[in-house]
Amino acid sequence: MSPFAATSGDIVAVIEPDFVFLRPLTEKLNGHSGVLFSGSVLATDVFDRVRRGYPVAQQYEIGAPWVKNDYGDLDRDRICGKSSPCTEISSAEEGDKYYSIGPPYIAEREDLLRLAHTWVKFLPLVKKNISKDAEDMTDVYAYALAAAHERLPHLRLDHFMVSNRASAGEGWRWVDALGGDVCSTLQYEQKQLIRNMTLPTFLHYCQQYRVKGQNRMQYWEFFKAHVKGPVFDCTNKMPAPPSGLAESKILQTPKKMIRRDAFVVCTMYEALRSAVMHYRNVMCTPTGM
Repeated sequence: MSPFAATSGDIVAVIEPDFVFLRPLTEKLNGHSGVLFSGSVLATDVFDRVRRGYPVAQQYEIGAPWVKNDYGDLDRDRICGKSSPCTEISSAEEGDKYYSIGPPYIAEREDLLRLAHTWVKFLPLVKKNISKDAEDMTDVYAYALAAAHERLPHLRLDHFMVSNRASAGEGWRWVDALGGDVCSTLQYEQKQLIRNMTLPTFLHYCQQYRVKGQNRMQYWEFFKAHVKGPVFDCTNKMPAPPSGLAESKILQTPKKMIRRDAFVVCTMYEALRSAVMHYRNVMCTPTGM
């Protein structure tokens, strides 16, 4: 047992390895300035803080196709069991409001422990039944079904994450509000970045982000599969900055999708640079720097 193991009443968050913190994560909700929601979630649905029986999660636009009893890929009778509470979700609207979710998942320790046992049980069943084109969503569908089975509807919020540049259910409105300053992250250390900007909690860098320049041969890009290791080797070069992007006129475009991609490219450079610098300051000898 870890000496840092949570105890009953503690709040626990489940996050992805490809998350970068942009500001601190908090369990406080109602009355907090950094809360976004949309669609069927109303202001009256937002409670004061995460506690037992009141979990929250980020909106993912996955819907709740398992609500349809004739949806073969995610037949809830086969996965949850015919007598499961997950079969009591009566409409796609209800399923979408409370279970169209993904990481971060934030819940009270006992709730999450109970949910995790069912999540692990459902994972191989979902994997066995889900279609090939949706395989990468196996874990989030299994979690949603487990939450419904455990009667733990989640408050679905938008502000925890940006990832899909085209998503309406993420915290992009704060990125869009930066206008042409989406690369101003390069001017800040991380602590100043958190203090001086209103941003989503996480950047979830699971997609490919690319900004074309003013000529066909110029572009800036970030894709996690392109980052070649060992990044933290003391003798390797520092991650190269997206040279010229912060000054490029392309950032003055009214096209939000371009500015969103630029935000990710610039922010990921800053995140990688900060992580590598911290590692080297702690682990590397002066000659290794």
